[in-house]
Amino acid sequence: MSTGLVLAAACSMKWTAWPAVAVATALLGWTHGRRPAVRCGVTATAGTLLLVLPSALLSRHAMVEQVLAFPIGLGGVATPADSPLPGRLLADLGPVGWYAAVGLLLLGVLAVGASLLVRPPTGPASAAQRLATGLCVGFLMAPAGRFGYLTLPIVLVAWAWQAAPKGSSRVVRRKAVLPCRGVDMPPPDSVHLLGGVGASAAAGPATEGGRSR
Repeated sequence: MSTGLVLAAACSMKWTAWPAVAVATALLGWTHGRRPAVRCGVTATAGTLLLVLPSALLSRHAMVEQVLAFPIGLGGVATPADSPLPGRLLADLGPVGWYAAVGLLLLGVLAVGASLLVRPPTGPASAAQRLATGLCVGFLMAPAGRFGYLTLPIVLVAWAWQAAPKGSSRVVRRKAVLPCRGVDMPPPDSVHLLGGVGASAAAGPATEGGRSR
């Protein structure tokens, strides 16, 4: 519940926080199950609507202009920080280029969304990396983009790299197997696999002439 409320507060202040809802929901679904994930998604979505709805009703034109039209390059006022990113360069080619940029943007969003379903993040670090990937796709392919937006995914990647647990060596060292008392074991050099050790131990005491030594 608290995660959904935090996401709702962030999404109501900045539209760039909206992709975090999908990533957080996928992460909770993997780590805590379906019910907490659905609760988080519903809380974040409903909370965002409740916080944004009053402003949207009072100033509908500004809401559409700044939240919907501006990111796709259809706003009445162009940003002075407009940068020559791929989406903007395509949009400058005319209507065909604009449709190509929007199409590539939608394909990128669908690809990242599919990755959350097929291979959801398993921890905060992987969730931050997936969110950074989605934001990079959106910022690069948006018809009205600027370099300053890329600061956010860079910070996420840096945090994920620092927060990721440093994995220990996966080399499995074979422990020395001590012979049991009363059991003849083969020389150590002849034992190469644990299976060989188990087979030798299972054979029991060696016999000579049908009797135990």
